[in-house]
Amino acid sequence: MRLKTSPNAFKTSYISEVKKELGLLKKRKKLRKTKTPEHLKPFIRQAIKKLGNNATYKEIQRKALELYQENISKEIEVFFGMFKTSDEKFVEEVAEDEGIQE
Repeated sequence: MRLKTSPNAFKTSYISEVKKELGLLKKRKKLRKTKTPEHLKPFIRQAIKKLGNNATYKEIQRKALELYQENISKEIEVFFGMFKTSDEKFVEEVAEDEGIQE
């Protein structure tokens, strides 16, 4: 799993799709080329709820990244406890390993 480190990881098309699902945007007939990954939707929803309906896409991107990073740091703490090691770098390497499937 590759960690998200930039607000641009939360594409504006992802935000639009989530806003449409929440009923905040008018429906379009045009189909979207990219679908929002399911694991990112909760972070975008939380960001919209915390910032309000009038938040800009940039603000939503930043807040969603912040929420995502908080969640990942909690997951790393869980890994840390699971492996029972004092080597935090080892735990971070395991969490960032792309070969490990979710």
